[in-house]
Amino acid sequence: MPTLRVAVGSANPVKVASVKAAFAKSFGAAVVTSSHDVASGVSDQPYGDLETRTGALERAAAALRADADADYAVGLEGGVVDAAQGGLESVAWMAVTRRRDGRRNVARTASFLLPPRVTRLLRGEEPGYDKMELGDADDVVFSDVGSKRKGGAIAKVTHGALDRSGYYEHALICALVPFLHDATGLYDDAEPATVRKKRRASAAASPAKKPKREAYVAASAWPEVGEPCRFLSGSTWFDGFVVERNAEGGVDMKFADKKYKGYRERYVASDDPADFIRVKGACLSPTPHLGPKSDDECDDEGQAAAAPAAADDGKCAVM
Repeated sequence: MPTLRVAVGSANPVKVASVKAAFAKSFGAAVVTSSHDVASGVSDQPYGDLETRTGALERAAAALRADADADYAVGLEGGVVDAAQGGLESVAWMAVTRRRDGRRNVARTASFLLPPRVTRLLRGEEPGYDKMELGDADDVVFSDVGSKRKGGAIAKVTHGALDRSGYYEHALICALVPFLHDATGLYDDAEPATVRKKRRASAAASPAKKPKREAYVAASAWPEVGEPCRFLSGSTWFDGFVVERNAEGGVDMKFADKKYKGYRERYVASDDPADFIRVKGACLSPTPHLGPKSDDECDDEGQAAAAPAAADDGKCAVM
């Protein structure tokens, strides 16, 4: 039986056990884990999906650096998001990085509504208490000690039907999906030659159209500091710019949208700029439309609502 070594960006035994179980089930392999108490780069109590996902990615990157022999590294980050019905919901993000090719993927747990008193403690609205993290708030509400290193809030509110380890394990297995299909190439980005030939033939037979929107192409190298571009964070493309080159040989990106002020996306030397960065590029001749097929598929700002297709042989992707 093959053995996998997995670096976990946490010293929490519940998280380490979840990672070990998820990898064993997914790969059918013996799993050796190493735990590392690394920084998340976000607040102690992450708020919103973006901050929580960023924390998971940062933990995975730090764990990979901490264990030079690890085949994979995993970051797990719990956070809270606004609930549609009011109050807060608890969520967690999982990030997985593979050393040999730098491939990354993320997945999110299901969410559940937190009790009103827990929400008040998190917001600093409970009389007699300062603002708290979720684990500490759970201890107060459920008269427990160290609940985040045991079953967590999910075990309390489900009467033990689901504990924190199982809650994480499900999402971890989902995060591992793309890594399970190397033999078939099911999740490879490369476009099959037959599909590419058919697409090009179809485009050649259609009247050439001038792109209506500004064209972007995959970056061949990291952009310069201050250069505007679009970058991939999780599964979403954002406008932004390079704020600085980092010690890991990559770049730190800053979001243009002010609601993400203070957040960054980090790329390291093992990341391929073509996979994560799109820069402005001029189409020298009419090319197939790789973005939405109609204006109806764009958002109010005229940008593609979905992630753009990768540029092919220098063609422009309309974003």
